[in-house]
Amino acid sequence: MHWEAATRYPQIADKTGRQRFDNIKLFLHFNDNSKAKKPGEQGFNKLYKIRPVLGHIRSKFLEVTPEEHHSIDEQLIPFKGRSNLRQYLPKKPTKWGIKVFTRAGVSGFVHDFEVYQEKGTLVEDDIEPDLGVGGNIVLRLIRPCQKK
Repeated sequence: MHWEAATRYPQIADKTGRQRFDNIKLFLHFNDNSKAKKPGEQGFNKLYKIRPVLGHIRSKFLEVTPEEHHSIDEQLIPFKGRSNLRQYLPKKPTKWGIKVFTRAGVSGFVHDFEVYQEKGTLVEDDIEPDLGVGGNIVLRLIRPCQKK
């Protein structure tokens, strides 16, 4: 979309050609594919390939001084491509996308997030009681807010 006339983004389109961008995207890796667990194996993670990037972004969000009031909600990142993370939520304005649970301040700034992975969202070493996927995600998102 960065190179199309209607949605052209000059900061990218003027610096990098589309073919070069596609080549970079093809060979860009953030984790060793040979160490990835197969579906059904203990420790399988659908986000394994981008886990280092997500971890880095999340750690930077957590460094920001939190606001006094927070809200936890789900967001849908619009996505129409092929992915086993893609969700269909008919009541949302954007119906197809990747569901992310977020903890945001009153300003709208996201202080923490967790990508929904269906059964993979459950963490086996969770110390919380089993409150279901949504309940456990809420507890994990507020854990950094607890006073020490």
